[in-house]
Amino acid sequence: ETAHCSDGEAMLPALAETQKRGCVPEELLADAAYGSDENVQQSQREGTRLIAPTMGKPKKKAEMLVLDDFRTNDAGTIVSCPAGESPTQVKIGKRGNFTARFDARTCRHCEHRDYCQVGQGKTGYRLRYTPKELRLANRRTVEESEEFREKYRWRSGIEATNAKLKRTLKIGRLRVRGLGRVRHAVMLKVLGWNIRQVVRAVKARISGVFRQYISWIVIRLHRGSEIHRLAGTTGAIQPGKMPWRLQLAA
Repeated sequence: ETAHCSDGEAMLPALAETQKRGCVPEELLADAAYGSDENVQQSQREGTRLIAPTMGKPKKKAEMLVLDDFRTNDAGTIVSCPAGESPTQVKIGKRGNFTARFDARTCRHCEHRDYCQVGQGKTGYRLRYTPKELRLANRRTVEESEEFREKYRWRSGIEATNAKLKRTLKIGRLRVRGLGRVRHAVMLKVLGWNIRQVVRAVKARISGVFRQYISWIVIRLHRGSEIHRLAGTTGAIQPGKMPWRLQLAA
């Protein structure tokens, strides 16, 4: 993506590129810049679940009760407020926006009145919210779950790779200009990094096999020396006189 454009605008074109290649992912981990509601909805329509933190989080719950604290059903309507009170009426407008009305007497004497998001209107106390605000609130609730944290922790792995590419291969400061040349230079650098990682993996595997082979030889030599020592001392090894190491091995 060019420097004057937001990084979030690059997500959908990248997803379309995977469709052309026939490798559309079922799940896609991204940082908060790519996790806009529009990107999440479009990705879902394309058959990909975009997992990313939400941006523009509301005030902390210690300061103010937000939409996240209200219990809703699958249809998106509020079932109860944080105090456990159900709305007297929930309307859905022509544009799909929600309006939940609460009993004025109950809200007026509620202990959460000073920091509740329900406001006083001409016809009573009400809370207005859009489907987008509801989706973001549901996402913020999911982000607090252990399942989300366990799945999203894999995102940090690519950040370490990006840092190494910038530090080792100077990928953040290229000597070329133009989108085509920059893309070509980055691709070659990443290709070289992948080759380096493959070589390291192969060397580690060969080293592990070699260590196992050396350990096997040492164990065989040790067993042979134990047998010869006992045979030279007693003339023969009695069936019940075998050393405990050999008994375990047998």
